[in-house]
Amino acid sequence: MKLKITITLKSIIRLEQLLKKPFGSVDFSDTEQMIPFLYCCAICNNDTSLTLAQFEELCTSPQILSKLYKAFKKESEQLAQFQQYVEGQGTDEAPTYLKDIIPSLILSGGLHPNYVLNQLELCDVPMFFEAMNQRDRSRMESDRLWTYLTMLPHIDGKKLKSPQDLYPFPWEVEAMKENAFNEIDQNEIMLEQFLGGGIKFKKDGK
Repeated sequence: MKLKITITLKSIIRLEQLLKKPFGSVDFSDTEQMIPFLYCCAICNNDTSLTLAQFEELCTSPQILSKLYKAFKKESEQLAQFQQYVEGQGTDEAPTYLKDIIPSLILSGGLHPNYVLNQLELCDVPMFFEAMNQRDRSRMESDRLWTYLTMLPHIDGKKLKSPQDLYPFPWEVEAMKENAFNEIDQNEIMLEQFLGGGIKFKKDGK
């Protein structure tokens, strides 16, 4: 039996449902977790009614298991080229079930279910979520601007000089904190240069 092994979001969701654990915590060096993933990759991309027990029986053949592993390795190595890793990502936070967040790409993002489940690759998921976040931020900032302009004739403009003064969003607060820290660092550098004689003041206006 020839089975096509392809890693899709649907196969990942099926794995999470099967193992009852998030994809990020799956140990692929463990045969008891790896074979179910191969199974999910197989049933989601082939016209087959195999059960997990029947698939595990097939995998008792070293020849069949070797072919499945080779197909999976080839697929995963190709996808790994495009996977983006963020420094420190996942070190302090518990892994998230993809089956709980992927539906929002369909319901909130407006993507077609077939594309998300069968064509969208895992490495491209963050790109779509970032686009959704940017869209939502722009919409919220636009709504706040119109609210501010509507209120402006009835409020003291000296106290509320901008829409941000009306209500700063969390990402704006973080940006302000970062700018403040950068300014503090710059001031410290200038102070060190001054104390070390690195800054020369002009004399007699020269």
